[in-house]
Amino acid sequence: MGMKPKFALKLQGQFFIYFTGMVLLVVLFVSIAIFYFQKQLILKQVEDKAISLTRTLAYTSLNAILQNNYLVLQSLIDSMIDEPDIISIAILDTAGRVIASSTPQERGELLRDRLTLNALSAREIILQKEFSNPRREVWDTAVPIFQLNQRIATARMKYSLEDPFTGLIRSILVIGVVTVALSLILAYRFSRSISRPIRETVQLAAEYGQGN
Repeated sequence: MGMKPKFALKLQGQFFIYFTGMVLLVVLFVSIAIFYFQKQLILKQVEDKAISLTRTLAYTSLNAILQNNYLVLQSLIDSMIDEPDIISIAILDTAGRVIASSTPQERGELLRDRLTLNALSAREIILQKEFSNPRREVWDTAVPIFQLNQRIATARMKYSLEDPFTGLIRSILVIGVVTVALSLILAYRFSRSISRPIRETVQLAAEYGQGN
């Protein structure tokens, strides 16, 4: 008699493990798919936003650059730097020297890094990924500024995807935890409902074997 309940409990446990494993695989697959597509969407939205802001800075700063009006340039930059995902904004001359920046102490500094050289040589909008910090995804947007087809400066903006991705991961984790908890409850109830008739059949067979 002692083996019969153990057999039924073992069968119920196998059903529970099987259904739970299937649900976890489905949740994992769906979570990865959601993260991938949402990441692409966030990247495109932030990219479009950065391009729009950098273009606006390039167009509105043209007269101030021609007049060497540093205060107007700084005011334009200060009005845009408040965006949470923007790291830095700068306007460079054709040699790569900082005319104005969201970090005022950088004014007059000559930049010759790879991203700057690529930005200075590009004739159109250019987007570059910065690899200096592997734990943080940072992109650099550069827009050339022309006056009568002659390049006079370059507007640059660096922005991070860390905050949007952090919120996305947190949301997926919360949804995943809730889904897994519900799936465990459902798997237990489902495995119990399936194993109950088998358990009752085993018990009836045992009683029949004893002559009842």
